[in-house]
Amino acid sequence: MTQRIQVEVTRTGGFGGLMTSRSADTDALPPEDARRLAELVDGLDLEALRIPPGRTRPVPDAFQYDISISRAGEHVRLRLHDPDVPAELRPLIQFVLQRT
Repeated sequence: MTQRIQVEVTRTGGFGGLMTSRSADTDALPPEDARRLAELVDGLDLEALRIPPGRTRPVPDAFQYDISISRAGEHVRLRLHDPDVPAELRPLIQFVLQRT
């Protein structure tokens, strides 16, 4: 892997209105985790994700996700709400939020 990838995820809302913020950086992860992060990001169409999905009706106590993805000089910031988070983005969110 030659390019550095950095991902930050902040999840807010939910029943208690709690905030969880985590990040993952290929330069700081063990090799296996760095490869997994790269696979998850490389599998995304970042350009398509820049166009927010149409919101469904508001869901009480739903999570909001603020996501920042940096890769090879490309930087994408997203703000998405459950249940409108695209399915292809959910594994990346889960991977990053599981980081300590």
